[in-house]
Amino acid sequence: MLRASPGEPREDPSARQGSLEGLVVSALDGRGVPGATLSFVQDAMALAVTTGPDGAFVFAPGRPGALSLALVTARGFHPWEATADTVRYQAVPGVRVGGVRIALQPRVEYTIRVLGTGRQPLVGARVRALSGDAPEALTDARGEASLEAPDDALVEALAEGYAPGRGRVDLAAQTSHLVELRLQPGERGPGQGLTTLSGRVEDPSGEALDGVEVSARCAFPPASPEAERSPTVRGRTTPDGRFTLEGLDRCTLRVRASDGEHAPAEREVAPGTSEVLLRLTAGAALRGRVVRASGAAPVTAFSVVLWPLRGALERGPSRVQGVFHPEGRFELRGLAPGPHRVTAVAYGQAPAPELTVTLTLESPTDVTLQVGEGGNITGRVLSDGRGPLEGARVSLESVLGGGDQPVSVGLDGRTDARGMFTLSGLGSGLRSVLVAAEGHHARILSGLEVRDGAVTGPVEVTLTRVGPEELPRLELVGIGAVLSARGDVLVLGQVLPGGGAEEAGLVPGDLVLTVDGAPVAGLGFEGAIQRIRGPEGSVVRLGLRRGDAGATVREVRRRRVLR
Repeated sequence: MLRASPGEPREDPSARQGSLEGLVVSALDGRGVPGATLSFVQDAMALAVTTGPDGAFVFAPGRPGALSLALVTARGFHPWEATADTVRYQAVPGVRVGGVRIALQPRVEYTIRVLGTGRQPLVGARVRALSGDAPEALTDARGEASLEAPDDALVEALAEGYAPGRGRVDLAAQTSHLVELRLQPGERGPGQGLTTLSGRVEDPSGEALDGVEVSARCAFPPASPEAERSPTVRGRTTPDGRFTLEGLDRCTLRVRASDGEHAPAEREVAPGTSEVLLRLTAGAALRGRVVRASGAAPVTAFSVVLWPLRGALERGPSRVQGVFHPEGRFELRGLAPGPHRVTAVAYGQAPAPELTVTLTLESPTDVTLQVGEGGNITGRVLSDGRGPLEGARVSLESVLGGGDQPVSVGLDGRTDARGMFTLSGLGSGLRSVLVAAEGHHARILSGLEVRDGAVTGPVEVTLTRVGPEELPRLELVGIGAVLSARGDVLVLGQVLPGGGAEEAGLVPGDLVLTVDGAPVAGLGFEGAIQRIRGPEGSVVRLGLRRGDAGATVREVRRRRVLR
């Protein structure tokens, strides 16, 4: 995870060709990672630098100009690898750029428990992570296996006579180090029901393209349970433009190719399709600067986030590009023409207000993005009956936008010995905080109003301890429904039993038009979700449409326990 803090450029005569300085840290506790290797590419030449004992590095290229950060590796951590949207650094003679923070995920070993009918342990089940580089494992007599997996990875279990089971290394798993998979009897055995997709990627003139990233996943609605269990399979084209993606689920696939120079190509292919042609088209460009809202000083280390718009709420896949530039300048190429939303994020600062831009093929579109001071949330985390809880993980539960690939703001912290925490650099508006700790059920605390330059809190969160036979759960207050964006409205996906949505008679497919009288199109995806949440026992009014009929319903917000 790239975390760029808005450092100031400074003249440094010793940096003859320019230099870049920063830290490689652990995403778990923020400590520096010694001996990490950062690999850059400049004009097809590989350059590298290694961090010191405190995780710090100073990178000085052989000559000025544009470079890309391609790979960061360290012993005991999952590697960070750039996709087609690289992290770019502009080296300027005599100028040192600082404030770079790159967070690597530690290699964590999880216990994967595989159960069959009646919670019977399944012996000899094959367990694997669908991302990362860990080898598969077999379950023992207790139905358990040890497996390394990155945060949020999908884990799959295969056993004879059972349909495959999948689970995600979510927040509960990250704190308990346990993923439990319950398999249902079925005909599909190990390796069955999967398919392979091959194809070719071409440029606008029909010539083969080498090294293009190709991805495919099932075309399920974003908020559906099926989408949560559907992996994305990635690959790259060879010099003849060919690619092969293996281990795909047999479903309608959404296939996408992107090279950062042309507009991406995207197609849906029917189940059983074995060959597909993806032809990229001419791309548009977006360029501009990122500056501080106070004083307009350049931000030298940041990430630009861009989404194509499919409606007031619905967005396409995000494109994220990290940038290190002494003047705060950036340029994104290979974009699809049409309307987009764009913002910039810098570590410790509030995200820039989103702008709507319309990209054309005729000329680049220019923007200026302003990151602000933001607000803070402070508080204390307690363990029920045991006082302050040290080492609890506190995160801003927030995504930038509502597209198929939401981009996490990535703001989190740990409580100290008094159970105290502070989250800083938060955008203004209603916010939610996730709190989790080992041996406790996690909680989402909603309805926290943040203002620029102000402190919200202190808030107090009490976590419930996990019982001897319990698995960690996630507690939140809401209407008990999963929502996603479709055009200018929200659409209900899964309706959870026992919640206000079920009590009010809502069903999957219902459309939400307003929240307490405010159109969701004006609130935005995150704004609408935050307005729907609220204090336990309070009431929210939703304006709905089902088919041609409209209605307004009152729903009670209740505490829900999610698995």
